Amino acid sequence: AFAMDDAARNDVSHTYAQSAARWIKQLLPQCDETFLTICALFAESGWREQPIYRAMSVFNAVLGGSYVGADHHQRVTLALAAFFRHEDDLLPGMAAQIKGLVTKADMHLCQAVGTLLSLAAVLDPGLQGHLDRFRLDADGQGGYSLDAPKAFMAMQSEEVAERLEMVSHRLKALQKV
Repeated sequence: AFAMDDAARNDVSHTYAQSAARWIKQLLPQCDETFLTICALFAESGWREQPIYRAMSVFNAVLGGSYVGADHHQRVTLALAAFFRHEDDLLPGMAAQIKGLVTKADMHLCQAVGTLLSLAAVLDPGLQGHLDRFRLDADGQGGYSLDAPKAFMAMQSEEVAERLEMVSHRLKALQKV
């Protein structure tokens, strides 16, 4: 409820968050769809923040939010997934802040979810919930390719290629733990 209220205050679409959760769930079937929806809501709630501060701002807002029903581990996990939507690596001092609250497997999962949310935002830049038009297919060598509408593929986006490479890296790391 807090995530939905926060998202409404920040003009983040619940429809988009549900679409992103369903899309990610196809690649991470072990994840709870509610968890993924909340991650998507929190990850996009900082869109008004300056990009250079966005990841840390979202992390702190989720970690210290005035909501109930989440223990420290859940807060850190949600905060990290939202953080990794905007940043690829932890910032200095963050490892000490979260030490003992998440496992290595949790960290890899948060990185994978955040990176997939980052790719989702590129594929559906208006956050309208159109991710069902895109599919990620395993290429058999640990990487992923994008199956998308022809008009989209004609653009040859460097950002999409970089995000796909990062998704492949994150999903490989997650499979190893």
